[in-house]
Order: sequence, then C-alpha cells, then structure tokens
Amino acid sequence: MGIKEMMIKRFLRFKIIRDLPGQLVIRFDNNTNIQSEGEQYESLLVKGVKLLDGINDLQFDYSRNLIGISYDIKKLQTKKVLAWIQIIMDTLVDNFSFIKDNWERNSNVVVNKIESQLKTKKQNLYK
Repeated sequence: MGIKEMMIKRFLRFKIIRDLPGQLVIRFDNNTNIQSEGEQYESLLVKGVKLLDGINDLQFDYSRNLIGISYDIKKLQTKKVLAWIQIIMDTLVDNFSFIKDNWERNSNVVVNKIESQLKTKKQNLYK
C-alpha cells in the first residue's frame, strides 16, 4: 500500500456512535468531511453495503458525518456489519485512482468493477 492509500485510510477512520440490535450508527473522524465526496459517491456506497445480505437501509447525515445502518438481526450481527464496512473501505481505497479517474466519464464501469470485487470478498466473509 502506497503513502497515498495510507493517508486516505487514516482520513476515513470512524467510530461507533450507537450499536443497538438491528441499528448501527457510525461517525467519521471530525477531520473528515464526508459531504464533500460522500454525496457524489453515495450510490456506490449504498450498493456496496447492501451487497451484504441482511442490510435493510442506510441513512446519511452529512452535516454530522454520520451514517446509520439498519440490518436484520436474524441474519447479521454488528461484528459482521463492521467487518463488511472495513472491506468496502479497503476496496475503495485500493481503487481510489481508478474511481477518481473514471467516475465522471462512466460511473457504471466503476460500480461494476467495485461490485465485482466486493462480491468476491463477500464470499470470504462468510467462511
């Protein structure tokens, strides 16, 4: 992992604000303004998170750097949701240059590539 990727990973640190059965709220580091890039890539994030069977909904509160995730407690536990979020973030960091270079031109190509990688990684999550 290069320096650029390491810096992005540090920038995307988050902590758990609320952890109730079926509901998880995370806050990104106060130094991170998820609104600036988050809204642009929200569809990619939603699609990635919802690839995990049992995720019901995501809510974004950009003004407070919060993301709420509701999930089916019969299918998932917080630990697996957090592991999946970390996998998504790692995948996005690993593909940062590709995403940045291609999003405006053809977001479908970006979504398809990331989705394919996440589907492969999801199989390992269930092992």
